[in-house]
Formats: sequence, C-alpha cells, structure tokens
Amino acid sequence: MFVFQANAPNSALIPESDAVGVTVVLITCTYRGQEFIRIGYYVNNEYTDSEVRENPPQQPDFSQLQRNILASNPRVTRFHINWDGSTGKMEDIENIDPSLNPMLPPNCVPSKGLGLPGTALSIIPDNSMDCM
Repeated sequence: MFVFQANAPNSALIPESDAVGVTVVLITCTYRGQEFIRIGYYVNNEYTDSEVRENPPQQPDFSQLQRNILASNPRVTRFHINWDGSTGKMEDIENIDPSLNPMLPPNCVPSKGLGLPGTALSIIPDNSMDCM
C-alpha cells in the first residue's frame, strides 16, 4: 500500500464552470508507453456554508469550497499490455472469465466507463476491465 500526495491544483487554471460540482481524479500508470491501470475517484467540490451553497457567487470563492473525495469506492480499470515488449497478439479481455483467472480480483467484471454517460470518461478502450 502507498499514499499518493499532491499539491492542491492551481485555481487560476480551473475553468470557473468546472470549479463547483462533481468531477473525477484519474491516476494512470504506464509501462513502456502502455497504460496498464487507471484509478478514478469521484470528487465533489461544494461550499461548506449552506447559504452560499443555495446562492453561489458568480465567480467561485475557492476559500469557501471543500473537496470531498469518495475514496472508499475507486473505479479501477486494468488493461492488458505487452509486458515483455513482444509484438504477439494480446488476448481479448472480454473473452476472459475473471473467475478462472487467479491474477484478477474476484470483483472484476467487464464494464465500460465511469458511470458518466455522454462524457469523455465513459469511453474506455475495449481491452479494459473495471474492478469495483
């Protein structure tokens, strides 16, 4: 197990329309230029004061926003890659029964997307598997 820490985002780079509400944090890992895992966490940025929440300012007030990360339910997507650099054809992950593969956790099932229909995040390559 490890702890991932990062500095807070530069609020000047966040579009005002994206500052408040639900978003995701994606962590991706690659090996030799091939993505082999993607971990996504839902994040809700909201005002702590109920009055400000009901009547938000036109420009986001970052000093009053609170970030809530749903760390208890990450979306993990694993990708089959060529670990040894060979050019052989990879197996199609949708043809693999997770219960027969001891390398995959039993809670892995073929699934596409992070549950955000119509967004770029709902498009996941065919060689992927979500684990919840």
